[in-house]
Amino acid sequence: MSFKCSLCMRIFSQRFAYTQHVQKCLKNVEVEVEEDDDNNDSEKYSSEMDTRSNLSSEYENDKVEVNDDNDVQNMSFDSIGSAISEMSLEDITKYKINNKDDNEIIRFFNKHSNLTESPLPKNIKQGQAFMNNMKLSNLEFSKVLITKHENKDYFLYYQNLIQCIKNILTVPDITQNFLLSYENYKLNKSIYSEQNTGKWWKTTQESLPTGNIPIWRRNKQDAEQFLGYLPILEAANKDLVRDTFHKSLHHLLEPIILLKDGIDLFINNENTWFYSRVSTIIADWPEAASFYLVYKSSNSNLSCHSCLVKRENLANIDLSVNDVILRTHDEMRKHFENDIQRSVCIESIIFFGIYHKNINIYLATVPDRMHHLDLGLFCYQIIFTCDILKLQHVNGNKLVEEVDCHLAAIPRFPGIKIFYNGLQSIARLTASEYRSLMKVMIFVIDNLYDENNNEVDNFVNNDDLTKLYKYWNEMYILSRYEEFSESDLKKFNDAIYRWAWMFVKAFKFVSPSNLKLPKLHSWVYHIIDSIRSYGAINGYTTETYESLHKYFVKIPTELAIKKMSNLSFYEL
Repeated sequence: MSFKCSLCMRIFSQRFAYTQHVQKCLKNVEVEVEEDDDNNDSEKYSSEMDTRSNLSSEYENDKVEVNDDNDVQNMSFDSIGSAISEMSLEDITKYKINNKDDNEIIRFFNKHSNLTESPLPKNIKQGQAFMNNMKLSNLEFSKVLITKHENKDYFLYYQNLIQCIKNILTVPDITQNFLLSYENYKLNKSIYSEQNTGKWWKTTQESLPTGNIPIWRRNKQDAEQFLGYLPILEAANKDLVRDTFHKSLHHLLEPIILLKDGIDLFINNENTWFYSRVSTIIADWPEAASFYLVYKSSNSNLSCHSCLVKRENLANIDLSVNDVILRTHDEMRKHFENDIQRSVCIESIIFFGIYHKNINIYLATVPDRMHHLDLGLFCYQIIFTCDILKLQHVNGNKLVEEVDCHLAAIPRFPGIKIFYNGLQSIARLTASEYRSLMKVMIFVIDNLYDENNNEVDNFVNNDDLTKLYKYWNEMYILSRYEEFSESDLKKFNDAIYRWAWMFVKAFKFVSPSNLKLPKLHSWVYHIIDSIRSYGAINGYTTETYESLHKYFVKIPTELAIKKMSNLSFYEL
C-alpha cells in the first residue's frame, strides 16, 4: 500500500511519514496562496485552498482546516500567521528543536505575521519563562511530604483526582459516548466488550449508578490525565520504600475514598450522580506485585498475585478449578490481622487497599497483554527457540545465524520492521517490533532443520516448532477481539490451552526454571475470568499509559536537560 500527496505528488510507503509530510506541505501551500493572492490570481487561489480544505477534512490531525469557500475568501495572511503563531511553541516542544533554531523560527513569524503586536516572545527563553509562570487551574500540582529518610524529605507531586476527572469530562466528545448502564446481550447472547458488559459492572450497578468511557475513546491520549510523580526513595530499607509507595497511593486515591455519598457531575447537559470506584489496575508484573505487596521474586513459593498456586505448579496447565484458589480481599486481611501474612507470601506492610471495601485490589489488577504476551511470553518463546537450536544440533549456532539471515532477507513491506541484524538485539526490541516478529517467525522456522538424526533426548521436531508459532498467532489474534461471546471465549480458551501445551512440551527441558513462569500461569488461568469481569482485553493495556509517561515525563525531562545542560537529571 502506498500514499500519494495530491499537492506535490510525492509517494510514501508508510502512513505516518505521509501524514507528517501533508502537514508540512499544507504550510507551503499557505505561503503560495498568499503570493497568488497578491498577483490577483483568484482562480488558482481558490483551487489551492479547495485542495487544502479536502486534505484537512480527510486527515483529522492536520493543524489547518477550511470549511467552505467563504472562509477561504475571508482568510488573510494575518489570520494564518496568528494560527501558526499559536502552534509554534507547541511544535517547538513536540519536535525537540534546539534553542538556536527555536529563535530563528520565532524571528521568522514575528517578521512576516503583519501583526501590530506579535503573540510570540522575542526568543525561546522568554517563551519558556512565560510558560513556567502560567497559572492554569487544571494543570496545578500540589506538594505533600510523604516521608523523611536520612535528613532528606520525599514529596509527592500530584493533581487532585476529582479535578482530573472533571478535566477529562471537558473534552467535547467524551460525554457523548458515556456508558451509564449495564449492557451484556446482543441477539440473546452474552457479549463481553466494554467494561459495562462485564460481571464487575453488573454487581456494582446493583447498588449504585456509574459511568465509563468506551475503549476506543479511552485509549486516546486526551482521555487520560497525568495524576502525579511518585517519590522514589534512595534507601536499602525495602519496607520503607514499600510504605512510601502505598502512602502515596492512598493520598492520590483519598478524594474518591472519602466520597462515600458520591459526587454530582455534569454529563450530557444534565447533572448525574456518581459513586466513584476503582475498577481495574493495569500494570506489569513487578508493578502489580508492588500494589499487592506480594513477594516479587518468581522463586517465591506463591508468586502469583492473583491466586495461591504453588511455584511447582506454575507450568502445570491441567490444574482443576479447585486447585486454583484465588486470593480474596477478606482472606488476605485475616492473614494481616493474625500476623501470618508471610504464609501467603505477602510483605509485612499494611497497604492502601486492604481496609477499603470499594477497592478489591486482588480482583482489580488485570493481566496486561503487552507485558504478558508481546514483551513476556513471546520473548521467552524466541529465546527458548534459539536455545533449542543450539542444544539439539551439532551446528546449532549456524542454525541461529540462518534464522538471522532469513529475517534480514525479508523484503520491505508497510507495517513490518526489517530485522537487518536478526535477533542479536532482541533484549532491546519494543512491543511493536515483537508484533512484527510474530508475523514472520512461522516462515523463518518452517523447514529450518531436519529430523533427529543424532538421537538427541527431548528432541523438538521442526514441524512441532512451526505449529507452536502457528498456535501462538491464532491465540494472539483472538486476544485482540473487540468483543467476546461465550462461544468466542471457549474458542479463545481452547487456543490458549493448545498453545500452552505445545509451549510446555517444546521448552520445559530447555528452560532453567522448567517453565515456572508466573506470566504463563496467569495467562492460562486468569485471562478468561478477567474478560468476563471487565470486558475485552483491549480495554486494559498499558501501551496508552506508557506513551502518556513518555509524553509527560520522559520527553520534557530530556528537553529540559538538553536546554539546561548545567543541570543533572536528579537536580531537575
